[in-house]
Amino acid sequence: MFLFRQGNFLRMFCQACVPCLYQTRLFGRPPGRRRHVLQLFVFAAVLASIVIAAIATPTYRQQYYKENGFLRSSWFELAQMTISAVFLVEAAIKIIADGFFFTPTGYLKSLWNAVDFFVMWTVLYTTIAEVALSEGVNRLTRALVAMRCLRLITITRYMRDTFHTVLYGSVLAELFRACLIIAAYLIPWAIWKVNLFAGRLYSCSDPEVSVKSDCTGEYLAMPVDDSLPFLVPRTWTNPDPLGSEWSYDNFASAILISWEIVSIEGWTDVLASVLNINGIDNNPQMNASQWNGIALVVFMLLGSILMGSLFIRCVWSFLRVIESLSNHLLCSVLITAYSKRNGTYDLTTSQEDWRALRAFLQRQTPSTQRVHRDGFRGWCAARAIEKKGWWANCTTVLYLIHVIVLL
Repeated sequence: MFLFRQGNFLRMFCQACVPCLYQTRLFGRPPGRRRHVLQLFVFAAVLASIVIAAIATPTYRQQYYKENGFLRSSWFELAQMTISAVFLVEAAIKIIADGFFFTPTGYLKSLWNAVDFFVMWTVLYTTIAEVALSEGVNRLTRALVAMRCLRLITITRYMRDTFHTVLYGSVLAELFRACLIIAAYLIPWAIWKVNLFAGRLYSCSDPEVSVKSDCTGEYLAMPVDDSLPFLVPRTWTNPDPLGSEWSYDNFASAILISWEIVSIEGWTDVLASVLNINGIDNNPQMNASQWNGIALVVFMLLGSILMGSLFIRCVWSFLRVIESLSNHLLCSVLITAYSKRNGTYDLTTSQEDWRALRAFLQRQTPSTQRVHRDGFRGWCAARAIEKKGWWANCTTVLYLIHVIVLL
């Protein structure tokens, strides 16, 4: 800010209160013990801000103003002003200590300080808007309240390192690759099914109607029993189980329902609908297109296996990141104890590489287990190893019959 010299007492005091988050502080003094006091105050302000946002919902505010009248000095507004003041004081201390931007260790040069600066302005904006506007704030202003949770990430070095490693490390790359693989699997299926099923899943609310042209007017519906009939208008709509309509009429809807199928959520409803397809503008009939079920079941099985494999891969990458940060996380105690028990705690990097290579070579080495050639055990070993002959063919036919019966 070019307002304070390097040896200024106020600047030296601020430098003792906060650490430098961008590189290393070239001039001035290192942070002292009082930085923990400021960090504790800021942490308490962040927690209080989140708790107040959870309690003082728009419904609660409306009820509060209804009972007590519109007050500028309500408890939640005073609390918001206090929290805003704490964030302002923290930002001012950091700016005085290291400068705003043009100094070598400027405040905004650090990504975490930029996040704090953004969160501070969202808190100030929501506080001013709530105090100034008597009719209430809009949805965008209320949505900015959720940004306060970001301060929990930037408040400690351990959280910053963990978040940075997860975001920019291998986990983000694995997630991106997983998204590409899932997209490469879902998009061709969605395009294919739009060409096959577009406009063919519609049905009339009256099961007695056969074609779309007759699906007009009203009919007597008896959802409980025959004693309470009442008139209901006929409608020609796509399937809507539990009030959630879906279709293959366009690419967006096809992608959405395909994603639900591979997640094994509601795929039986989709299966029943595609099995009953009876052509365009015709009311569905039971099992009119049974061959459609085979493609859907195969898609669901392969998709669920793919999703499970990708999920395990992403979880494994995340655990690797956790292991790399084991010095800063609670699970380091368990990892260190296990390493000490199996003798790998004191190994160097080269020794760990050799240990992993040896395990890999052992997995690739052919098994030396003795195979029985005579008697019943020899016959069982031949059936399990060779995978050919009349036994393998009968097993394959049995599997196919099982799949067909399930359809």
